[in-house]
Amino acid sequence: MPLLIRKDIGNKEIRRAKPGIRTDPDLALSLDTLMSETREDSERLRIAFVIDSIASWTAGGTERQLAWLIGSLDRRCFEPALFVLQHTCGLKVDRPSCPVYALNAPSKWRSVRLFCDLRRQLSRFRPQIVQTFFYDATLLGTIAARFAGVPIIVQSRRSVGHSQLGFVKRLVFRAANQLTTSWQCNSQFVAASISQTEGIPKSRIAIFPNILDSDYFRPAKPPEREAARRKLGLSTDSPVFISVSNLRPVKDLFTLVKAALHVRQQIPDARFVVIGEGPLQQDLAKEIDRLRLNSVVRLVGKQADVRTWLAAADIGILTSRSEGSSNALLEYMAMGLPTVVSDIPANHELVHGIFFRTGDPADLAAKLLRLWQDPREQSRLRDEHREQVKAHSPDAIVLRLQRYYSSLAANHLCG
Repeated sequence: MPLLIRKDIGNKEIRRAKPGIRTDPDLALSLDTLMSETREDSERLRIAFVIDSIASWTAGGTERQLAWLIGSLDRRCFEPALFVLQHTCGLKVDRPSCPVYALNAPSKWRSVRLFCDLRRQLSRFRPQIVQTFFYDATLLGTIAARFAGVPIIVQSRRSVGHSQLGFVKRLVFRAANQLTTSWQCNSQFVAASISQTEGIPKSRIAIFPNILDSDYFRPAKPPEREAARRKLGLSTDSPVFISVSNLRPVKDLFTLVKAALHVRQQIPDARFVVIGEGPLQQDLAKEIDRLRLNSVVRLVGKQADVRTWLAAADIGILTSRSEGSSNALLEYMAMGLPTVVSDIPANHELVHGIFFRTGDPADLAAKLLRLWQDPREQSRLRDEHREQVKAHSPDAIVLRLQRYYSSLAANHLCG
């Protein structure tokens, strides 16, 4: 049931709450049932989302997932607001339908000023829940929320990157963990990792798969595929292998480039397309030039219309050495693309596909060639992928998230 809150949440006053409500993301109620239990004079549950910055709402998986979440929360029950530590131009484009507070601060004493400003803004908004994303926002947001009297703090963990921080940062993060109520993870792998490395009880970790726009990412029919290839200047007959990825070291795209060299020896007209941007773009371009693969591997940068590129592709590739839960892989699956992906735990959790030895370009090339030469295997993977991706339906996940937030608040008031 939705939480029925009086304004004085600090005194734990509650109109009605059923005993024994558990923080269980698998408890999903229909919104009709939720709303039938809500009184007209009850106050909406206020949630403050705190994040480092938004370069673009499509720049990364976290930004896209946060946009989905804010846009999908039922405003009859929830009142969200977004707090961003650093203002960027990306905030002005397709901003979410909620109040947005940009907390820029000069470089001198930046952390102190951001903390004071964030605490002040949170005190004005009076959220019952603060949820944080990324390192700086988690540290500042957690402490500021406590000083502002926010009773419930949720950390969003979407990767295992925190375990790779230096000793001092890890120590500070552990202090923030002591002030945290609950953790949200997007995969079993991330949840198990933070539980083991940071000593977080599994009972306080909730797992919510990434949300996928299944209406947008849907299989392309043959006429659409041909039209997409003509539009993008790709041959209608050549195999097209695609990778959607940020150009960062952990994505290991040098393995893809080297694998392309092997594949070209067997299929001279094969084409590889890499969609994304990042710090390694120039280095990757140099490697492509060094291997004389300029006509084989295309770095096309960031693309607003990713679907057209996916519609033109035959096989999706993911070469990452580490992932929390790959949005790119989900998009391949929803588009009906057979996949060849790195052999890492997070990928096994998402897909029953073809895995290559992580960091091994020869093995990646061999798996790509084998899959390209086996139409029956391609068809099987397409069917499996489409079935597996149903678990990432927006409606089902958002309902679970709304139940999760209400249960957290009810547990606090009843406790």
